Amino acid sequence: MSVGFRVFGRGAMPTAAQVKAYFGMESSNVADAMHGLGAMSADVAPVYRPMRAFAGPALTVTVSPGNGMMIRKAIAASRPGDVIVVNAGGVRSRAVLGGNVAIDIVAHGIAGVVIDGAVRDVDELRALDLPVYAVAVTPRSGSDPSGRGEVLAPTACGGVAVVPGDIVVGDADGVTVVPLADADAVLSAALAVRARKGGADDLDARLASARAGTLTAYDPAAVARGLGAAGCADLTSPWRDLS
Repeated sequence: MSVGFRVFGRGAMPTAAQVKAYFGMESSNVADAMHGLGAMSADVAPVYRPMRAFAGPALTVTVSPGNGMMIRKAIAASRPGDVIVVNAGGVRSRAVLGGNVAIDIVAHGIAGVVIDGAVRDVDELRALDLPVYAVAVTPRSGSDPSGRGEVLAPTACGGVAVVPGDIVVGDADGVTVVPLADADAVLSAALAVRARKGGADDLDARLASARAGTLTAYDPAAVARGLGAAGCADLTSPWRDLS
């Protein structure tokens, strides 16, 4: 077996209902539901804005530095709704994805692409309405296309371990990965977080409550009590008067 140069079969994946349940869930609320775990590094960011949100099962790829050949193989192995997650070693100087590959990705119905590496042809990515997250954009193409790598094997991206079939949630804040085995429990917790803290669908209502002085998420009296209990000095004099 050629370790580091393999394409595995498709294993356990979330059901369509599980994926659909994550549509519209904020990546921040999902991350909060896991106590911050699963949130990718801020270096992995949308390559253009605004960018539509997505959720879908991870189709994992690991590539040799600056080489995107195995991404092409992943496209062939994909199913509509998949999210291609690429460990490109964080290399910023060579793009592993550009416009022509993105066209093939869109033609296959892939929901989004997340790359710990660089891409190019951002104007074309925007025109294709393909959500793409990466650590860099560069006009420089990839290296020799004979590079090695693996498809549908556990990998890492943005400081997060990703297993094929994990649910990937991406929006304006970034990307959060939910382990498939925990998908239902995390969804329940994320919905509880949203009910407590709010989400995009109730922004106007929360703003109206804040203006009316009835927003309870950050009640000033509760904040004052908490700071006081921690020993914070709440002074009435300006800082200049302390001298």
